[in-house]
Amino acid sequence: MSSRPIALVRRPSPLLEQGLVTHIERTPVDVELALKQWSNYVEALRLCKWSIIEVPAIDECPDGVFIEDTVVIYKGVAIIT
Repeated sequence: MSSRPIALVRRPSPLLEQGLVTHIERTPVDVELALKQWSNYVEALRLCKWSIIEVPAIDECPDGVFIEDTVVIYKGVAIIT
């Protein structure tokens, strides 16, 4: 097992602008900028020596970029929230 931290990432959907908004006013989303920011985020993780696992994209799910379930593994035991 790797001692490096692992990040699960998913590329933003082209429909990102249609994602759910529940507690703030909706504002326009620049999908091209979001993709660039996502790429920079992944590169920053790589530069910090994180192992990257890219989860398959789900283009039809606008919120799919947000991997919301947390997994913590310690000494071979996984806790999933």
